[in-house]
Amino acid sequence: LHWAKKLAPYGIAIRILKAQAGACLICLYRAGWLRQILAEPSNQAFLQRHGYQTGQGCGSLLEQLSRRLEVGFPHEIGLFLGYPLEDVEGFIQNQGRNYTACGCWKVYGDPHAAQERFDCYRRCTALCRERFRQGADVTQLILLEAGWAKNLHLSYLLFSFALMRLPFRMRAGFGRF
Repeated sequence: LHWAKKLAPYGIAIRILKAQAGACLICLYRAGWLRQILAEPSNQAFLQRHGYQTGQGCGSLLEQLSRRLEVGFPHEIGLFLGYPLEDVEGFIQNQGRNYTACGCWKVYGDPHAAQERFDCYRRCTALCRERFRQGADVTQLILLEAGWAKNLHLSYLLFSFALMRLPFRMRAGFGRF
């Protein structure tokens, strides 16, 4: 809960999606952006087709995702991570094959647009890693990410990608959530 309170003023929420054997799958997200993505009519229809009860808010959808993670790995998690719906549907329909590009996820749409997004994520990740190595704390990285956010459509992903790609010894400094 320490980090939840520390990150809340920056609009970032933390939710444990799955806990088992001393490990946790943690979702770091900007609640407003996630709500916006999950409220899109096409995304709502997709989630309904996959058995989600929509219309009860972002928290309810995250809870449903969490329950699904207890029994397997639901590929619709990509939608919650901000992957384009076209890519999430393509992955499910093609069982992970026949993609047009592969980077942070498998792409089933425009490979050039996806590559531009992946390049931006890689630059942000590299910058966050370097700043972390130089002694920046988590809140400084969030402010750094917020500066990048002005230029990106799905920018709430950036901090998550940067954090998740930090070597474990660097992530260990985050302590308990």
